[in-house]
Amino acid sequence: RVARELLVSQQFSPHALSELASEVATGELHRGSDRKAQKFFAQALLEPNENAVAQAAWASENKSLQLTSDALTVDRGYEARAITWAQNGRWKEAAYESQKWQLDQPFDLRAAMYGSYYASLGAQDYEGALSIADLGLSTHPTDPMLHNNAAFALANLGRTEDARFHLVHLPGSDDDDYPVFLATRGLIAFREGNEAAGRESYRKAVEGLLKSSRRADAAAAALLWALEETRIGSVIAPETRGLGERLLSSSSPSPEARELLKRLDDAKGAKKEPVEGP
Repeated sequence: RVARELLVSQQFSPHALSELASEVATGELHRGSDRKAQKFFAQALLEPNENAVAQAAWASENKSLQLTSDALTVDRGYEARAITWAQNGRWKEAAYESQKWQLDQPFDLRAAMYGSYYASLGAQDYEGALSIADLGLSTHPTDPMLHNNAAFALANLGRTEDARFHLVHLPGSDDDDYPVFLATRGLIAFREGNEAAGRESYRKAVEGLLKSSRRADAAAAALLWALEETRIGSVIAPETRGLGERLLSSSSPSPEARELLKRLDDAKGAKKEPVEGP
């Protein structure tokens, strides 16, 4: 109530109230009041600071708000630009802004986590992803997802032994993100030539994510699995791709899914002798 009174008091400039307005808007969004959220975000974006724009960028990820190009020009708005470029599949720009975000706020775990994800899964810049993850691990040395992102980048660089070292730090099977780590184990196994173990890890990852109602993540895991099967010329590559496509939640797949589907199309013409499936 006090926050709302301040927002309508006209005692402060729009810039001074921008972050407060974005916090109130986010609260309304969590309560399911999209219309009220849009109203307060509109106030927050009149003369926003970088935090208000970042909050609005997260809201726009859920299609509750559309950011204007002017909002993205705010000084030090690295977080908002990284989120927005990723939403639009502009992975190189997203990774670049994430690096700037991380340098601006080196203790912000999200900067390292999202930056390493954008750089690796999106832009295929595995060296850059590893650099972002390593810097994040210097301030958050026990974070499981940062270790996972580092392992994913290392496996794609062919450094599977180093990748396995990072997976030692991951939590047990009761953790909500355990299926994500299983998918990374599947990637490592494939890159080490152990296709049977890779398939089993990816299969369990997809099943675990579906069990947790994370259909979009399950689709991404299946498409990553399909990429590995395609890379080695496996006869079950079309089957795993079909699994990923069936799991896509709508006719408008996520930017990650679109990127992975594009890579599968690009890899389709690779001339390899098919290998036996499981």
